[in-house]
Amino acid sequence: MATRRFYRVVIEGMEFYGIISVDGPYVATQPPGRGVALGRCTSICFLEQPGFDSRNRQPHWAVVKYRNEERIDLSPQSSNARKQLSQEFGIPICEVGSYLTENEFFCSSAAFRGLCEWAKNHPRLYTEYSRHQNYLPDWPKMVAEALGNV
Repeated sequence: MATRRFYRVVIEGMEFYGIISVDGPYVATQPPGRGVALGRCTSICFLEQPGFDSRNRQPHWAVVKYRNEERIDLSPQSSNARKQLSQEFGIPICEVGSYLTENEFFCSSAAFRGLCEWAKNHPRLYTEYSRHQNYLPDWPKMVAEALGNV
């Protein structure tokens, strides 16, 4: 997995990392090791009524898929930490309005720069995983443009 990892950041003691998966670019944590594909389905939201899959049964902040499926519990994180996570990975916060598309938001993130560096250093893996664009359409094209390989 280390060669699929393209970004790592520690925020208030919690490690977040970007990896390439069969869904394309992904954000995950260690511990507890949960994650979600980056892109159109992912946001940081306050869950008033956590779903059945939530480990935390109290209302709390989380990285979610489709605004209601908890993937990463952020209850130990402060407001500033959530904002930093949003900026690091280009994940929109539900309460913050933005006119950027998911792709534009991700392209402005530190994780995207890490993904570009990873693609440059692992061209064979980049080619292999570039066919996976389920949640972040055109990410391989965005990387190629950023690297000047268009």
